Amino acid sequence: MRQTPSVKPQGHFNAWPEYFHSFADKVAQEPKMRRPRPYGLAVIVWRLNGRRVPTRRSMASVINGAR
Repeated sequence: MRQTPSVKPQGHFNAWPEYFHSFADKVAQEPKMRRPRPYGLAVIVWRLNGRRVPTRRSMASVINGAR
């Protein structure tokens, strides 16, 4: 005679791994400040020096002109 299968609890199980929180997640860390882009800084330098930013120039030439 064959046995009947054992009774298993019905429902779903979680196959996702547990997420381990790092030290930075647990402690309120402030994000690092990002540096402004070089093109934006170059435009500010041009305007502070009283010069007009050329409209038909590439970003690289505007950055090099500000140095």
